[in-house]
Amino acid sequence: MRKKSRSTWVSAAVAAVSFVFLAPASAYDFDQAKVKIAKEKGTITWYTSVFPEELRLGLAEDFRKQTGLDLVIGFAGGTGQVTTRIATERKVGSYQVDVVDLVDEEVINTQIDAGILRAYDSVGRSNISASSCKDDKGFWTGFYFWVLMMEYNTNLLDKSELPTSWSELNEDKWANKVVVADPYKSSSGLGFVKGLVKMHGWDWIEKLAKNNVLVQTSGPGVHQSVLKGERLVGAPVSSFHSKTRSQGGPVAMAIDEVLFAATSTISVTANAPNPEGGELLVDYLLSKEAGDKYLSYGWFACHDDVPGPFGLPAAGDLKMKFPGPPSIGMPGPDVAAKFHEILQAN
Repeated sequence: MRKKSRSTWVSAAVAAVSFVFLAPASAYDFDQAKVKIAKEKGTITWYTSVFPEELRLGLAEDFRKQTGLDLVIGFAGGTGQVTTRIATERKVGSYQVDVVDLVDEEVINTQIDAGILRAYDSVGRSNISASSCKDDKGFWTGFYFWVLMMEYNTNLLDKSELPTSWSELNEDKWANKVVVADPYKSSSGLGFVKGLVKMHGWDWIEKLAKNNVLVQTSGPGVHQSVLKGERLVGAPVSSFHSKTRSQGGPVAMAIDEVLFAATSTISVTANAPNPEGGELLVDYLLSKEAGDKYLSYGWFACHDDVPGPFGLPAAGDLKMKFPGPPSIGMPGPDVAAKFHEILQAN
């Protein structure tokens, strides 16, 4: 198979990112009485793990234009970094954040138990039917999700050579050919480890380590390793795969079963300095207008009226091993620590 010029699809990537927010967004019907109150209270502060940066900045700018409200992204980082930041602030009695988005239900429940989040029955929840995208009490609502999938480099592997299941990735024939994300630093890496341990136990991970699995620090790093041919097969987040596929990059799904879905959830914080503004931001992020933007970056939108991302099945057609990040009865840091102990020993 001839390799497609890397510069061709990289140029397409730049063009695609530049295009996304040039077109004017459809106006969302905001509660104007709430807008007035929020404007009087001042700045709205959002702590977020929305990725990539262009997406979160575009969402923020669209919200500002449509409402005239002062929204600032007070902190951006992974879920663990966001929760650590909030915990540090709360220890000194600081309440700066109005809205927070998180991934992993275990983490979210910890925040609810700590009194960090409060319930809000957003009007946007009526357009979301998937039970995995909202809780019963309104403490959180999913606005987009990704799936952990298996991909391969189409320039370097033939379809006849592909793995047939997740379980196969630790077999000898895949030695030096597999890449995953670090469970210490990536929710996708943590979910991968928990999923395979839940299916096969820690012995499976030990065999994977003996086969010289490559561990990247992040989900994007996993995808790049497959894309560049450093490894033939990997477990990336679906959004990176979809974006590259849309630009003609040499990747495809290796098997049609994804390991799990991870939903990014949005919540208003307890003791928010601008609660009305926080609620308006939640309403907007649950809208179809925002959902179309998630789709343009390869995410699955939780909104019922938004289709699946390029190159991937519609949400309703996904085959999943687990509906969400699996639990194995161990805190995430302990799972990551044990994984690294096994790596070092092998």
